[in-house]
Amino acid sequence: MLIWLILGLLQSFNLRGKRPDIQSEVYEGELNCLCRVHHDSKLVAGCGDGKLYMFHWGQLAYHSAEYPGHPDAINDLVAATDNVVITACEDGVVRLAAFYRQLNSL
Repeated sequence: MLIWLILGLLQSFNLRGKRPDIQSEVYEGELNCLCRVHHDSKLVAGCGDGKLYMFHWGQLAYHSAEYPGHPDAINDLVAATDNVVITACEDGVVRLAAFYRQLNSL
């Protein structure tokens, strides 16, 4: 089970063992939204400081990639395909973000 906290960190729990499992580092902005991409092997988090953070599923202690570019907080995101997410930003603009070299970021 994965829980994200407004405090700016991800926390996973081992439900069978009834204990916390992995905790990410604490980020400057709150983590507002999450979605899974790349055949469910990656987790993307939208942050209050306008950055997208990508994590390897199962290795949540530290992000594997960081994507700045939004001027304000990212309020929501949804996976459009395995490589593209749609983000809704505090400034009212909806954006597409592509994560792999065969696609260009918009």
